[in-house]
Formats: sequence, C-alpha cells, structure tokens
Amino acid sequence: MGIKIIIFIFTFSILSAQPEKEYQVLISKASLYHLQKNPDRAIPLYEKAFQIQEPDALNAYKAAGVYALKDNHIKAFYFLKLALSKGWTEAQKLSEDPYFKLLKIHNSQKWKQLQDQAFTKESQFITSLTLPDLREEINHLANVEQNLRYKRAQANADSENIKKVDNQIRITDSMNYQKAKEIIQKYGWPKKTEIGNDGQNNLWLIIQHADHDVLFQKKVLKEMEKIKGTNELNLENYAFLYDRVRINLNYKQLYGT
Repeated sequence: MGIKIIIFIFTFSILSAQPEKEYQVLISKASLYHLQKNPDRAIPLYEKAFQIQEPDALNAYKAAGVYALKDNHIKAFYFLKLALSKGWTEAQKLSEDPYFKLLKIHNSQKWKQLQDQAFTKESQFITSLTLPDLREEINHLANVEQNLRYKRAQANADSENIKKVDNQIRITDSMNYQKAKEIIQKYGWPKKTEIGNDGQNNLWLIIQHADHDVLFQKKVLKEMEKIKGTNELNLENYAFLYDRVRINLNYKQLYGT
C-alpha cells in the first residue's frame, strides 16, 4: 500500500510539473519577442501561456506592452491594471516606457489615472525593502540602457545618428557591466525582499548583455542558485541566463529561451 501511494504521488508530481514547464517555455519565448518589439509573435505566445496560468506582475506588464505596440488599448490597459494588482512597482519605468507611447497619446486621461496609481503603489512598496537605494540605482541604469536600445531600434539603417547611438550603447553597457560586477561582489544575487522583483529583473537585464565575460555570467548563476527554490528568485531570469551561458559556451539550451 505504501509503495502504491509513493508511485501515485510521484506520478502526480510529474503531471503537475508539465503545465508549469510548458508555461515557462511559452513565457520565455514571448519575453524574447517582447524584447525584440515583435508583438505579432509575442501576443499569441502570451495568450497561450495565460490559458495555462495567470500572469505575474512582470509578465502582465510585458503583455500590456506588446498590446500597446499594436494600439490595442483595451487589452493594454487590462494587463496594466492586472500588473498593478499583482504588485508591479516600477512606476518611473511605466511613465517613460516607449512601448506605451500610443497609449499615452490616445488615452491621456486614463493613462494619467493609472500612472498616478502606480506611483502611489511604489511609494508604499519601497518601505518594505531592505535595500531600496540599490533598487533605485539598478532600475535607473537599466532604464537608460533600454531607452537607448529602443532609440537604436527606431533609427533608420542609413541614419547619421545611428553611430552615435551605438557608441552611447557601448559606453552605457560597459559602465553597467562594471557596476553589476561590484553589486554581485558585494551582495551576491540580491533577493526580492532586498531590491524587489523589478530590481532583480533589471539587474538580470544588464548581466544578459555581458556576453564578453561568460565567467562572470556563470558566477551570477551560482549566486542565483544559492536562493533557487525560494521565493527570493525570479526563475524566468535564471532560465534565460542559464540558456545564454550555455549558448556562449557552444552548448544546447536547456529551457529553450
């Protein structure tokens, strides 16, 4: 009888894990298309993933972004409100995010109400963190970097400004890389309770661009693994970085990100 129970529990655990794995694969692929500003590829993946599992704050925010790029204000506002209700706290990013340019123009009053709500929530959230100043610094570094990359994506191939933007990106990436090394050396991989989900996501984003230093990326993975299995780590970030390191070392991806 005991053996049957063990087999049942083991089988149930495997079956339960399958939808979670499928969700993570879909989200990882959708997130990549989100970064590439490709809503036509991202939206179907998000929709399929959300049939399996309701999104967390970050993925609701990303989904809002790709819907906004398609000027689908109904879906964009729906997912933005969901993101706030799930704990989205990066109000400054929201206010500056170029993904929502059309949303601001075509729905200015509704946008202002949502933005005010976001800043109120962030003010309350900051008081719960143990390293709020570090979070603010990381978020600022990442926002500057992402705004430059968005500017680069919008530039014409023959634009005179494109070389200038590329140079700005190289300088910014180099500075952010050095700062990320200092942070990891001092804190390890900062926990959610220290810098929040957004702080973790933005630090991960900076480290993703440090492909020239795979040893550093591997060190970050080891630091992440120290808190893997707890609520202090965003597993999507871990999966992305893990696959990126494997690619940089000429191995196959594990998570298919």
